[in-house]
Amino acid sequence: MKKFIKNSILLSLTALLFSACSGEDFDDKDAEALDQKMLTYIETADLVGHWDLSVLRSNIAVDLNADGTSNTNLLEETTCFDVMNIDLKDDMTFTSVNSRMDFAAGETNDAFACMAPRTDVGTWDVQGDTLTLNVNIAGSIYTHTKKLTMGTNTFSFDVEKWESEQYVKDPGNTVVSGITIMSQTYTRS
Repeated sequence: MKKFIKNSILLSLTALLFSACSGEDFDDKDAEALDQKMLTYIETADLVGHWDLSVLRSNIAVDLNADGTSNTNLLEETTCFDVMNIDLKDDMTFTSVNSRMDFAAGETNDAFACMAPRTDVGTWDVQGDTLTLNVNIAGSIYTHTKKLTMGTNTFSFDVEKWESEQYVKDPGNTVVSGITIMSQTYTRS
């Protein structure tokens, strides 16, 4: 009888241990899935504010300032993009300042120059991790959507090749030939 009670207690404890572990595993998986969903869901309030461009990443490293060091972050190589920012307002409107570089400048078309910045206005929305900007340019509305990666005080997004060409005007035979802007990161100011 003693042996029977001992085996019953051992069997009960083993069953309790397995059920407790499997319940923890299920709860851990649910919590992990919920955390992942929360990481990809961005609230409107998370984006409201003024954001300055902090990284403009290219596919190749270049040495535009001729200091002997090449960088893929173009902000380390030129001040042309320093004015770029976006102000996302809580009334769901925005103002952004964008810049460009011209690599066919100078008397012999072999120098680069900063082009005048352009200010854009429009409306914005965020759903999940996707930012939608409705930009009013010369009376026409252009819609841009970007999947964001959100940090504590930053957000970033990838840039398509056609968008990259809006930032770098290249005649095709310069130090930046083949350069493509890959991503942008903005930091809350």
